[in-house]
Amino acid sequence: MRFGDKFLNGQHPPWQQSYIDYIRLKQLIYQLFDLDHATDENNVDIIESPPSDVSSSSSRHLRDIKTSNEFQQQLNNEVQKALLFLLGTLGEMASELSELSEEFITLSANVQLQLNASDLLEQIHALRMQFIDRVGSKLLLLLEFIELNVEAITKIVKKHDKAVSRWEESSGHNYHGDDQPRYQRLRTQYLPRFAVHSTNANVR
Repeated sequence: MRFGDKFLNGQHPPWQQSYIDYIRLKQLIYQLFDLDHATDENNVDIIESPPSDVSSSSSRHLRDIKTSNEFQQQLNNEVQKALLFLLGTLGEMASELSELSEEFITLSANVQLQLNASDLLEQIHALRMQFIDRVGSKLLLLLEFIELNVEAITKIVKKHDKAVSRWEESSGHNYHGDDQPRYQRLRTQYLPRFAVHSTNANVR
């Protein structure tokens, strides 16, 4: 399965708009390097074609970008979107955890006073199950959200940098000594920051 399909299929539907727009970022790389199709030395796609059933992302207007810096701005916007959602959801989880903790403390205190202990123990058990359902399940979804976005970011950066390498090889140019290069590699700026959060060694 191509990563583009895996990325879309692995998303939690209610959070779909909060993931980075992987398909759009791939299309921006196509646009930036004026690519129709690109393969590496092993004839493996550098940039996958978007899945045929994707319409929401692929139909969005693509901003006209001409430099790696402009592409980086678009990538940063997507990263910030995902990060703000992550922080907001963690805040909601902290509030839920605080409410459940207060209920647990109250029930436990009443048990110690032997006030309807049997009924209270059942309520405590129900509260623990509620904790697992409300907080535990959401935490697992958030971990999957982080993993999927980190993998998408690292793959996008690698695709961009492979396109830079191919452009340098085909054109005989490279801009390492230019103060304002049109194309520049992004690997060192992104991969050390994001790949360390992934359990998948292939994204490093």
